[in-house]
Amino acid sequence: MSEMKLIMENWNKYLLKEADEGAVANAIVGMFDLDKAEDQIEKESEGKQDLEEIVVSGAIAATIFTKMVGTLALGGLLGKISNWFKEKLTGSRANFIDSFTEIVESAARTLATLGLNKIVNVYIRQNVFDSDKKQEYQKLTQQVSNIIVFIITLGAAGTEVYNGAKEAGGLAKYISELARASGITDLNAVANLYELFETSVDAGEGTFNAVKFLKAALQSVSTYLRGVT
Repeated sequence: MSEMKLIMENWNKYLLKEADEGAVANAIVGMFDLDKAEDQIEKESEGKQDLEEIVVSGAIAATIFTKMVGTLALGGLLGKISNWFKEKLTGSRANFIDSFTEIVESAARTLATLGLNKIVNVYIRQNVFDSDKKQEYQKLTQQVSNIIVFIITLGAAGTEVYNGAKEAGGLAKYISELARASGITDLNAVANLYELFETSVDAGEGTFNAVKFLKAALQSVSTYLRGVT
């Protein structure tokens, strides 16, 4: 049994009231088909010229992001995670931020270890021989992982984020605060998320369309990474 399938089964055994931040982080990782991503990368690694073009052009961040997001399933598991936020995180804003960032950091570490590092290693092992460059790409891997997981967590906790923003000085300020607390160092990558967030809120109904937001946000970040890397 793959690690991802095991994560999914373990999540499904939890009742909402029993799950903690670590279980939610694992559930987020379980939304990706890392086995599929790894198979795709292995097949592409046979085309050495393509890999050289990726490395020479500096497009590794955008490529990593695209490969991982391409295996993401926005289905029932997202709804379960959203329900967890509604049921569990009903305390203070400070407690919400602590739980939010714990989930992002834990899920990002796991995602990097199980999936992104493998992808990066395939891309650089035959093309990058400078040790400093390799370390730079490894750091880039963690940052891409942080951004992906941050967006997913933001979408899953949409209603709670929207409500919390009212006392935090607005969505733009609150999302930036959450991003910094979650270890996002390139705030430009997530600068326009508040606008996409606002268009996914139905204020009259008091609902948040997480799938709509996630699709738009992931596309926005992908476009940004292609422009700067």
